[in-house]
Amino acid sequence: MRTARTIADGVGYYHVILKATGPQFLFREDADKAAFQDILGRVSRFSSVQPLAYAFLDNHMHLLLKVPERRSVPDDDFARRVAALYGPDRAAALFARWEKWREEGREADATRERDGLLRRMFDLGQFMKTVKELFHIRYCKAHGWEGTLWRGRYKSLLVCESFAAFKALSLYIALNPVRAGIAKRGTDSKWTSYGQARRGGGFGAECHGALLQELARLAGSTRGGGAALAERFGKWMAEAEAVPTETVKEALSRGERLSLPQMLACRVLAFGNGRALGLMRQVAPLARRGGPRPVGQCGLFTATRVRVPYRLTA
Repeated sequence: MRTARTIADGVGYYHVILKATGPQFLFREDADKAAFQDILGRVSRFSSVQPLAYAFLDNHMHLLLKVPERRSVPDDDFARRVAALYGPDRAAALFARWEKWREEGREADATRERDGLLRRMFDLGQFMKTVKELFHIRYCKAHGWEGTLWRGRYKSLLVCESFAAFKALSLYIALNPVRAGIAKRGTDSKWTSYGQARRGGGFGAECHGALLQELARLAGSTRGGGAALAERFGKWMAEAEAVPTETVKEALSRGERLSLPQMLACRVLAFGNGRALGLMRQVAPLARRGGPRPVGQCGLFTATRVRVPYRLTA
């Protein structure tokens, strides 16, 4: 039996983890990561679900997503969204088919298809379903792959709207290639939103800019603008990258509480397990009425459930 997801009542923020089937490293090629990034951007423009941070590795992917409240979509905006998802030619063909149906007295059929597309907007589950399906089609064509690509359902954790939670989680995502031994510094990776933003722009820069806006809002001040926060984010990354492996191991062996930079050098189970990320008093009000409630207090700020990976930053 599937466990119901914890969904925000209103605007929601989620840490999503996608894993490849089995232990296989299916996404080693840059072309695959580029294709996933392109699909992520297209589906984002269609649905209004905004990636704030991402990291693509060889066998899994991390996303920090903002899901806005559902709202009405004017006809001109609807047309732009469909074109972003399907491309202008396929979108034009779709609209022509609806017009033909209306002329034939099949208004209900055209309305049904249009409403189906509207339901796929402003929704975490529909966003992830579309991303997974489009990438699966592309991957199978490119590699002759048959069968399942993803390891079961995606993981999603509701993230409370706090500066501390957003800061820790976005840094954790940006440092994934460093913890995996793929890169020495976060700026070396071109397949994280942070690394891409620091390397010259693109979709990653758009996502990282949106993240900095959220951090500024949660900090309660926009003084200094995005440039000041971008500089602070870079300093936080440098602090975490400079943590020696032995320091973390010694602190764990003594049962000490780790500092945030030390925690970010480890695989912190609180970022990937459970149903909500943040303190209970912050997360509980976000849970949709009648839906599943967060289970206990997340270990983020009192974490002892951390594991030192095989390779850490030097």
